[in-house]
Amino acid sequence: MADDLIIPEYYTKGGMDVLNIMRLKFSKEQVKGFLIGCVLKYIFRYQNKNGKEDLIKIKWYIEELIKEENDNN
Repeated sequence: MADDLIIPEYYTKGGMDVLNIMRLKFSKEQVKGFLIGCVLKYIFRYQNKNGKEDLIKIKWYIEELIKEENDNN
């Protein structure tokens, strides 16, 4: 369910989602900055916009950030 919220089908028309393209083209710090920015965006808006859906997105982006940290070790 979370992947459908984060990476809907129209984000992968070229065969790869935006985050994976970023992982190929950007530095680790840039990718982590993007993920942190997404977490902040959804934290600040969840109570006034999409509620639980935004909380699910926050969790997904944090899990991706943890993966980035694990890749650095």
